[in-house]
Parts: sequence; structure tokens; C-alpha cells
Amino acid sequence: MPSIGACRREERKVAVKEQVDALKEGRLESAFGAGTAVVVSPWSDWLRRHRLPTSPITPDSFTSRAKDFLNDIRTGKIEDPLVG
Repeated sequence: MPSIGACRREERKVAVKEQVDALKEGRLESAFGAGTAVVVSPWSDWLRRHRLPTSPITPDSFTSRAKDFLNDIRTGKIEDPLVG
């Protein structure tokens, strides 16, 4: 079964200023939104539109791995590890 690697998950409200500060200070490795309509949408497009610094999204970044993993489940390429 494919893996996207270990990560720490946290659910809470996050202010945009907190994210921008973390990015400027080099503490933000990856940020994206996910939901039922959009599997994974990197925030880099939003940051660029607001002329804020962005972090590179490479094929081996967590954002890319999460997007590929969830898209593979969505399209039936792999089985959902949480179902069945």
C-alpha cells in the first residue's frame, strides 16, 4: 500500500497572518486545503495572488504526495485504506 509518510495532524482555526509569519520565518513546510469538492489545493496560488512568499511544491513534498494519494483513492487506482 502506498504511503504519504508520517506527519503531525492538527485541527484548529488558523489565521492567515499566522501562516504568513510561519512561511516568512521558514517554519511552514506545507499548506493546503482539502475537502469533498477539491481533493488537495495548494495555497501557493492564493499566496502569489496576494504577493506573499511561497514555498516550493516539489513532487516529493507532502502536499504533492497527499494530492497523489487521495486522487489515486478517488479514481480507484488504489483501495482506500480506511474502508473495508
